Amino acid sequence: MFTYAASGEHKVTVKVVEARNLVYQTPSVFRPFIEIDILGPHLSDKIRRHSTKSKNNNWSPKYNETMHFQLGNEESLTSFELQISAKDYCFGRKNRLVGVAVIPLRDMVNTGSFASWCMLGRSLFMNETGWTILQILSQRSNDELARDFVMLKFDRRIDSDFLSK
Repeated sequence: MFTYAASGEHKVTVKVVEARNLVYQTPSVFRPFIEIDILGPHLSDKIRRHSTKSKNNNWSPKYNETMHFQLGNEESLTSFELQISAKDYCFGRKNRLVGVAVIPLRDMVNTGSFASWCMLGRSLFMNETGWTILQILSQRSNDELARDFVMLKFDRRIDSDFLSK
C-alpha cells in the first residue's frame, strides 16, 4: 500500500503468486483464475476488478501476476477490503466460483504490506445486518456499483460442485 504525499491518494498493489490444491468438481476442462475486487466508498469512477489469466486443468496454478488499484483520497484505507475469488473460466456461460476470501485493508494499514495465504470458503458469512444491507442495495436497479457489490457478496459455490477431501 502506498499513499502519495502530494495528493493523499492511495495505491494498493496486489500480487497473486499461486493457488494450491484447489478442490472443485467440474464436468469439463478446469480453467482456474483468480479475481480480485476492491470494495469501499468512492469507487464508482475507479477500476474495481482485476483478474489473472486462466490456467488449463491445473489444480495448483502459478500466476505471479501483479494488479494495481488506484484509490482516491476521500477515505482512509481502513474503509476498503479486498475480495479474492478463485473461479473456473467457462466460455459461453457464467464463470463458476471455486472459493472466496476477504481481506480488510484495516488489517494491514499499520504495516504497509501484507503477505498471506487465503483460505477459500464456499461463500461469505454475513450476519443479519449484512443481509439487510444487501437487500436494500439490491433494490437500487440503476446503481451499477450497488449491483456489482450485491453480486459479489451473494456469489456462492454450488453444493453439487463441491468435493470434500
